[in-house]
Amino acid sequence: MKTTLLITSDTGSGNRSQTKVSNAMYETSKRLRIPPEALCLLGDNIYETGVTSVKDPQFKHKFEIPYKRFDIPIYLCLGNHDYGNSHFDDGRWKHQIEYTKYSRKWNMPSRYYHKQFGPCDFFFLDTNLDMMSQQEIRNQLSDVKNMIRKSTQPWKILCGHHTWRSVGGHGNAETRVEDFLKELMSERDYTIDAYLCGHDHCKNHHQVTLPCKRKVHTIVVGTGGKNYEPHMKYFYNLVDDTHMHFHSPNLGYMTWEARPTKIRIVFYDQNNNREHSHTLKKHKKSKKSKKSKKSKKSKKSKKSNLGIIYNEKE
Repeated sequence: MKTTLLITSDTGSGNRSQTKVSNAMYETSKRLRIPPEALCLLGDNIYETGVTSVKDPQFKHKFEIPYKRFDIPIYLCLGNHDYGNSHFDDGRWKHQIEYTKYSRKWNMPSRYYHKQFGPCDFFFLDTNLDMMSQQEIRNQLSDVKNMIRKSTQPWKILCGHHTWRSVGGHGNAETRVEDFLKELMSERDYTIDAYLCGHDHCKNHHQVTLPCKRKVHTIVVGTGGKNYEPHMKYFYNLVDDTHMHFHSPNLGYMTWEARPTKIRIVFYDQNNNREHSHTLKKHKKSKKSKKSKKSKKSKKSKKSNLGIIYNEKE
């Protein structure tokens, strides 16, 4: 059985760009053989400085109205603009979590959480690590690892707002996010298949080789409501561990069609022109590889890199 999702990010502008992408996604949702189970929005849900209360009218104008035709749940995570796009945390992100109780579509039960979609376990992260204390980061890291270890589905997908690898204006992750994501992805007792995000207002599809030699797909789709900055140079952020499959500066979104052994991703622009497609495949593990994995478990795991990052004042 196939499970279908619609995915985009950086949506909450309330302008024509958001409406165009919303309309394009809705049209696609009606022509797919298997209707989408949900829509995922990967942060910057309300531009430019988030909301000030659960009754803030921006929820209506930048979420409820643009997605009024959708009759499916919408799952979200927090972006930097949802924190107010400032250098201090005044707690305004909490209103977005609370809004889950008031909206029929909006789903954000906590700062980070797990949601199963068919054969995929999605782990929605809060990648605004610069707004957290050292202990809050450690708690998220520990909690998410435990969620992933309990996963029973073949596909394990991380979703956050900030880029890990990107050729857009924000570029690759800063050190704290880089090490946080790598630690989640490098555990020996589970395998992460992909990291989905926004932040850069473009679409990217890369495959990254981790130091442990695993390969992880990283997908940027920050094109749900903000236009690409045309003065930005393309491709200046590519690094040696990254292979680029695709880049587009156009508004748009992605469809995600998942089966237990493969996932088909397709990128569209705001006019529903197909820009790129790719199939992720899940190979069955041999008995030999299972035995090898079991022997590795007995080895002591490496100490976290994050101790280095956390040696700064909270």
